[in-house]
Amino acid sequence: MTKYSTIVVGTDGSETSLRAVDKAAALAAESDARLIVASAFTPAHHDGGAPEPDQPHNINYRTQGD
Repeated sequence: MTKYSTIVVGTDGSETSLRAVDKAAALAAESDARLIVASAFTPAHHDGGAPEPDQPHNINYRTQGD
């Protein structure tokens, strides 16, 4: 079996993407690998539309573990 040092998986919160996260977590545990779960979205504007393209967007991230 291939041994990985880092595994990256993306999720949008859907059932299928969460299954991918579960599979990636199991593979990371088997390989003693670091697991990175990524998620991104475009925030809605206050009137329900998309934000203006020339406005800066906040970039947030959270890490857990080492």
